[in-house]
Amino acid sequence: MFPTSRLIRLAESGGLDVVFPVPLDSKQSTILIESLSVGRVNYYLVFLGPPPDLNNKSLAIGAKRGTSVVSDFYSKGFKSIRQTDDYFPLFKMIINGRLDVIAVPHLVYENYVADSDSRLNFQAYFTSDYGFYLKPGMEQSLITLINDSIMACKGSDKLTVPSSRLSSTSSQAALVAN
Repeated sequence: MFPTSRLIRLAESGGLDVVFPVPLDSKQSTILIESLSVGRVNYYLVFLGPPPDLNNKSLAIGAKRGTSVVSDFYSKGFKSIRQTDDYFPLFKMIINGRLDVIAVPHLVYENYVADSDSRLNFQAYFTSDYGFYLKPGMEQSLITLINDSIMACKGSDKLTVPSSRLSSTSSQAALVAN
């Protein structure tokens, strides 16, 4: 498993045909071909003590590299955004006082709440679509096939995956180019 940002770079260079699941955001969509949305992911803020003042742009914030929440934080003017390749280091940094707040997706939140440090507090923050990113120059017939498949799955229960079958670090599958 590679970090999200590395998978995105590989797809941009043609080293991968498809990257999934990835949050869809306007920055990555300018280079890669974006599929239809497969679903939505909710992000939560994690913090010690009372909720952080999000008007304070000097907060030390942590998020997983390559996620749409990073773009959201930058667009809102936050100055100190620490990015990691996995969520576990973010939890360590907030518990050790090195960050004021971190952002995690629902599956990580759900998994962590069961075993959480009682000092940590959670608050709903941000919702983003997720789907496939396809390499630049992919044939239109393949793009249509992928989008038609998403639509067919949305019409059935095939997009429902029990959270117990997913890892806390949001596993990613990538198809290697021929």
